[in-house]
Amino acid sequence: MRDGGEAQLATDVPLEVDSDPEDEDAPDDDALDDRRTDIDNPNHEEDLGGGLSYPNNIVHALQVLKERDLKKRMRTILRKLVTLNGGKPRIPEARQEYINISSYVPTPAQEQILKMGLNCHFITRPRPTDKRREMELLIDSILNLQERGALQKTDAIQPLLLAEALTDRGRYRSGIVSKEMRAAAKELKRVAGVTVHRADKTAAFVLINTQEYHEKLDAILANLTKFERLTSNPGEDIKREANRTIEAINAATNAVHLPIISGDFGPGYLYGNVKTHKQGNPLRPIISQCPTPTYQLAKRLYAILTQYVPDCYCVASSAEFLQRIKDARGEGVIASMDVESLFTNVPVDETIDLIADRVYKDETTPDLNIPEQALLTLFAICTERAPFTTHRRHMYLQRMARRWARPWAYSLPTFTWE
Repeated sequence: MRDGGEAQLATDVPLEVDSDPEDEDAPDDDALDDRRTDIDNPNHEEDLGGGLSYPNNIVHALQVLKERDLKKRMRTILRKLVTLNGGKPRIPEARQEYINISSYVPTPAQEQILKMGLNCHFITRPRPTDKRREMELLIDSILNLQERGALQKTDAIQPLLLAEALTDRGRYRSGIVSKEMRAAAKELKRVAGVTVHRADKTAAFVLINTQEYHEKLDAILANLTKFERLTSNPGEDIKREANRTIEAINAATNAVHLPIISGDFGPGYLYGNVKTHKQGNPLRPIISQCPTPTYQLAKRLYAILTQYVPDCYCVASSAEFLQRIKDARGEGVIASMDVESLFTNVPVDETIDLIADRVYKDETTPDLNIPEQALLTLFAICTERAPFTTHRRHMYLQRMARRWARPWAYSLPTFTWE
């Protein structure tokens, strides 16, 4: 049983559930009389062994009643599960709250915060540059609205917004993370030779030796057929080229409006989630493109593409998948395919051609009032022109026109499979 009386079930066998609603563990009258005697006599002490004893008073009686109530509630829950599932339920094994494959042994306080896992929300203080970027985007939006006659601004609004960008507001303290736990987390972050990342396929932290983590990333980047090292950041050139195309699209049609890219941006960054469920604990490489100039553009393209993605072999949720299985009534075979490095092996050039055919040549899809060549240019910018940095502070560009972690890239495998 966990702290606070929460039950922890860690079995993987069918649970036998009693059909008798009565509690067979209920004490007889003599036992209740003895308990009443103990409660009425707070000076009565029971020997615990080893020279320890405690007064068998109201506190002990309440603890007994608490445990008895927990058993009854668990029995009620299990009966409901039997009714819903039509049979005896199987309770999954308790998940491992954090995984340690490093040589470091965390302190009890560090273990406590690691066991909270990634599903626990930690309030973090935003970076000053993030707020500054948001204020600059807000100012640009106000100026654009003023040019279209949608609003009028005063001369004081811009200095006020820039001053607000330097102001730190809010209380960024978690109510469940104590001061001691925050200190333990900072201490863990300062431990030399240990890197904390998330596990792949599960919401848990992983402790891995930093040298091993860097060596696995270096092995991924050593593939010269997929990565090209850069000597400068092409971010400004990418932004100018994208804006020229966006302006041409906005001038050609009023049906679709794409926002102009403005503000300061940086390259993406490479990291890896540890595949603890596979032998050797390989890394799943991920390139986060959130800081790049084309990130918001890629999200907009994804929203445009969604209506063109074939859905005859897709499901929107696990609930829909379960419903389809029930409707099949046992006919057919369910199979699962494990594709190694799916996103990095999608033929993007071929897939973009498939997208163009479906958007512009398929008579069953709605018309898109964007010039075909302009849309393909934006696709190429979002897939081929996205630099990123690594743990060595080097800058790379991924070759073969393949991108990871792009907001619109998740639609590419669907088009390919179709």
